[in-house]
Amino acid sequence: MDQSSEIAGNGIDDDKNGYIDDIHGWNFMGNKDGTNVAKDNLELTRVYKDLKAKYDGKSIADCKTKADKKEFKFWQIVKADYDKEFAEAESQLNQYKFINSAVSGVVTKIKKEKGVEKVTLEDLKAFDAKDQKDKQGKAIALAQGSKGMEVEELLEQLAEALKSMDGSRLDVNADTRAIVGDNYNDINEKYYGNGDCKGPVLFHGTHVAGIIAASRKNGIGMDGVADNVRIMSVRCVPDGDERDKM
Repeated sequence: MDQSSEIAGNGIDDDKNGYIDDIHGWNFMGNKDGTNVAKDNLELTRVYKDLKAKYDGKSIADCKTKADKKEFKFWQIVKADYDKEFAEAESQLNQYKFINSAVSGVVTKIKKEKGVEKVTLEDLKAFDAKDQKDKQGKAIALAQGSKGMEVEELLEQLAEALKSMDGSRLDVNADTRAIVGDNYNDINEKYYGNGDCKGPVLFHGTHVAGIIAASRKNGIGMDGVADNVRIMSVRCVPDGDERDKM
């Protein structure tokens, strides 16, 4: 992409390359209105969804051709992997829900009993946990407290973890690609997306770019792996597996 004549933020394709405001790169996970895909499926979920529509409820006896029989056997492998992944995700979600409930329950009781707004490590140690759930909540909070984490910070991290476990990676009904509005099966299609290279979250790509392009000559922090680096931001990975046909 030649950004030499592109003017950022004016909504015009100044350099006539088909990409509006691509001054820093391009986001293939959004649409022209500026709406971006934040979360997406795992590739396992996508394959499972496609094969489920064709083979769910059928047996290999229903397959008439060698190709169908081969694909049916692949479907069985995919289904087993998906079911295992789903069960593990559900188990982890339930575990985090219990931990959050147990710790927050202890915190609520301590605040009520002692009339405090903030629960300290000493408050936790002094708390007389009577039922099993309170005992577990206290033990978890104390274990993290011994590592220097305040109980409020623990609850914040648990809330963030639960927020990330929204099931989108395994949701067969999610149609996030509809946001982009392209034909996902047309590998030759161009010009979809938008110029918002940051997207909803800056994380992995920024981290990798920093490893590659960190200054090697300023004596501060780490050295990048290469000299004379220029970064062009290209967003094609949401919170989920890679999802583009570039």
